[in-house]
Amino acid sequence: MSDGLTAYQLRYTIRAAEALELEQHPGSALRGSLFQALLSRFCVNQEAPECAACPLVRTCPVSALVAPLRDEHPRGRDLPRPFVIRPPLLAASRPEAEGLRLEPGQQVTFGLTLIGRAGTLFPYVVLAAQVMERNGLGRSLREHRGRRGRFVVERIEAAHPFTGAEARLFERGAQQVRAPDLAITAADVLARVETLSGERVSLRFLTPTRLTAGGALVPTPEPQTLLHRLAERLDALEHEYAPGQEAAESTADQKGRWYQVAESAALQMEACEVRWVDAHSYSNRQHRALPIGGFVGTATWSGALPPALRELLVWGEVLHVGKNCVKGDGWYQIDA
Repeated sequence: MSDGLTAYQLRYTIRAAEALELEQHPGSALRGSLFQALLSRFCVNQEAPECAACPLVRTCPVSALVAPLRDEHPRGRDLPRPFVIRPPLLAASRPEAEGLRLEPGQQVTFGLTLIGRAGTLFPYVVLAAQVMERNGLGRSLREHRGRRGRFVVERIEAAHPFTGAEARLFERGAQQVRAPDLAITAADVLARVETLSGERVSLRFLTPTRLTAGGALVPTPEPQTLLHRLAERLDALEHEYAPGQEAAESTADQKGRWYQVAESAALQMEACEVRWVDAHSYSNRQHRALPIGGFVGTATWSGALPPALRELLVWGEVLHVGKNCVKGDGWYQIDA
């Protein structure tokens, strides 16, 4: 049981101040917008070529959100980021469209999940939204002379995915901002576990999910691969961001405790209705487009699903799975 890990799901409602256009899979653009806003608003040493070269890296809130680095980590310096973007599900509602155009006054929502200790950095995220508004979002438009369309944040709410509870944290024009207190805890996860079958589970993949095994892409939600990737992610996040936790390090000789849960699973694919979606994200660092596509759709597994395995899958609903989670990939829901 992951006693110390918590997460906070935030829901942003934004209104177009002028025309703006979003890609069909806008998670990458939202992540990039947040990244640039945090750097420009809070980085006090922008001359450093990267966070690892900055003497302030261990105390900087920007580093904690967008580039948590620990040189001694066995998998390398780069750790999982303690946040997840939940993009608007444009492809699900408009599969034939290439994106979405918002005219002035129209609204859209997206989510941001802060994981573990990152929940305390909520004030920085709120202030970064002001920079995001000025920088704009989405495609560069000719009508704006090559600039992105600007927007305003109407409100930010905390939303609990399992209880349905909501709380208003920020509203445009209000004088004060509330700190998020609707934490998703291990107890909440266990309560959801009790509602799930111990013999069958259906997963609905809402955004492209990109899994690899042995360096090769896995085109379907094969149970063992997905569970191993999810366990590795939860082990790493728990170790780095759960207060007081001392999860086992992931090494070649010793796997984390969630990896052991995944290793013991014996599930079979009962039904699979997924399709592959191609998507790309442009990397300013590498100066090229990177593939972030994956499968979407529904898969049903059958077999023994003990409580620990169901717990792992429920955490995956919150944390996403696979590559590019910070860009919105790997978002799935368990269908009862």
